[in-house]
Amino acid sequence: CEYIRRLSTRVKVLSEVGSKDAEKIFAPYKWIEMMQSELDAGAWKVIGEAREGGNVGLFRSSGEVRQGLVDEIIHAIPAEKIIWEAPKKEQQVWFVKLVGANVNLGNIAPHESIPLETIRLGLPFRSVTKASYCGPGCPARSAAGAAGLRSATSPN
Repeated sequence: CEYIRRLSTRVKVLSEVGSKDAEKIFAPYKWIEMMQSELDAGAWKVIGEAREGGNVGLFRSSGEVRQGLVDEIIHAIPAEKIIWEAPKKEQQVWFVKLVGANVNLGNIAPHESIPLETIRLGLPFRSVTKASYCGPGCPARSAAGAAGLRSATSPN
């Protein structure tokens, strides 16, 4: 926490709590202690670890949310001070339902940004076609172009 204390006088500090090691499982009180001490040291926000696979830290190896852990954390730490890593769609939905549309989520792949926003807005994801959010060279965009269709991101 000393590094956080020093750096926070000059920059916004984001710190991460948890472990990328699936064998290291911390009790909820440990998560809370670590998060609170880093916030007290000056961290702007703390990140709850989940790794890119969404299968450690906040989640079980199956990807299921460790609900008791998250409930205890939210009871002790203001939700707006936490960025929850949630790389999988069902994890994102779970956090939006629990915390609300403005929940801080991290570890979101760029191509998942628009689908996540549809979830935040309460729209059914299927209302956004793949051609409307995938990038140049995307097979869905090419198929839409070949069919004479324009995507929502198309300038014409």
